[in-house]
Amino acid sequence: MQEEKFYCPMPFYHFYMVSGYNNVKACCNTTARYKADTKDVKNTTEFIDRNWNNEGLKKERRDILNGRMPQGCKRCVEKTPKSWQMKRRVHRDYKIKDLIKLNYLLEDGTMIVPPRSFDMRADITCQANCIMCGPYSSSKWESTVKNDKVNISKYQGDFVLPKHNIQTDFEWLDRIDKVPYLNLAGGEPFLNNRDFSYLYKNIDKVQNFRVISNIQYMPDEIFDFLEKYSHKITFMVSCDGLEDIYEFIRAPLKWKQFVKNWNRLKNIYKDKTYSNKLTIFWVKMKYNQHQLKDAFKFFYPHIIGTQPVDQFPFLQEDSINEDTPTPDNVKLDAQFIEYTRMYAKANKIKIPKIIKGMMLEKRQTVIKSRHKGKINLKI
Repeated sequence: MQEEKFYCPMPFYHFYMVSGYNNVKACCNTTARYKADTKDVKNTTEFIDRNWNNEGLKKERRDILNGRMPQGCKRCVEKTPKSWQMKRRVHRDYKIKDLIKLNYLLEDGTMIVPPRSFDMRADITCQANCIMCGPYSSSKWESTVKNDKVNISKYQGDFVLPKHNIQTDFEWLDRIDKVPYLNLAGGEPFLNNRDFSYLYKNIDKVQNFRVISNIQYMPDEIFDFLEKYSHKITFMVSCDGLEDIYEFIRAPLKWKQFVKNWNRLKNIYKDKTYSNKLTIFWVKMKYNQHQLKDAFKFFYPHIIGTQPVDQFPFLQEDSINEDTPTPDNVKLDAQFIEYTRMYAKANKIKIPKIIKGMMLEKRQTVIKSRHKGKINLKI
């Protein structure tokens, strides 16, 4: 990769919205995000028009035009090559040289034509306080932090997104005649907007359509839509545990409701060739590391895509061959214990027995290290 000139079509026609209209990014996997301009913006279409030529995105385009890899692209290219190959494959029909020839792209990185590929995650409306999440991506977490009575903002921070009056609209989608990729996520994509007519109106021109949902709230209109168009829709279900572990990690969501909606989805995607159309997104962490094998059995033949938790290091999976705990690891163990207690108290839920066992084991490690004078931590 270092020897050839860097080429990525994403910043030239793909628009990614994240964090309640607060930021824009080139794509889902980049580490670079840019402050959005929301002054006097009334709706989603105006937001896209205003921020499509964000200075950060323009710089990324200039870098790519000169064969340089933008800083934010390194994680995708170097650490997740499958994601990188997918991006190149899905968007290979878009040639930068054609943009220049048609005068759609200026030397400073400005795009004259609007985007035609979209990843919409701007609305943080959500009904869950997922343990690995926070107020920056969930309205319920935002409310919890505002009314914090257990000091959990010590870990979550006190950051709350600024209020906005931007209304959701779909003119941005109506005005494009061909959409190579459309992703709908959130928050939770079915909670804020209850009018799904725009999906029927635009489905024929969307080539790759993906939805990400925790499937707790699934109106009949969405099941009806999937019945008709499941052949061209990839439905990714967010799920990070089974039974009591699921209900703990994703409080206050209910396993029974999840299974009910999962079975309805399975019935829609029952053809074996659809196993890669209905998939599971599983965040790996200490709480669920013991359930992954059972999860593969439960969701078979549907694919599980896993990703390590990245927001809170102390939630990451335990190392298998960790012989002598380092001070850093002991500190993470102490944080794990404290955060788990705070999370349970904030959500008024019981800690599952197996997680209590993990906490007890880690508590002994912290106490031993403290007695040896290696670290001084209260638990």
